[in-house]
Amino acid sequence: MLKGINVLNTYDVVSSEYHDMIFPAIVFSFVAVSGIALIIYLLLDSKRIKDALTPFVIIVLFTLLSTFVSIHGFTHLPENKYQTRYEVTISNDVNFNEFTSKYQVVKQEGLIYTIVEKTNEG
Repeated sequence: MLKGINVLNTYDVVSSEYHDMIFPAIVFSFVAVSGIALIIYLLLDSKRIKDALTPFVIIVLFTLLSTFVSIHGFTHLPENKYQTRYEVTISNDVNFNEFTSKYQVVKQEGLIYTIVEKTNEG
């Protein structure tokens, strides 16, 4: 910690990053809705079965693709990351540029700041 930062409390927080699951979920949802729409289309009029062959083949291909993407996405779930948070008070002697280059303020309640150390991951 920088000189002038008084640590009041320290605790760990588990944070998961689920943005890697968004694409498989969208693809899976799209295919599910398309499949349901095709079944409804076929059930409404049995004469349309011949007209539905091309969309059926396309949906089957999308289903296979989305199955593989979904299996990959849902079996490679994100790992939990432990993040140490510090509740601190900051004196006027702390250099603001140096503070913001090393720490990120997560929350502020009056004069008590909750901060985390910045990482090089982004």
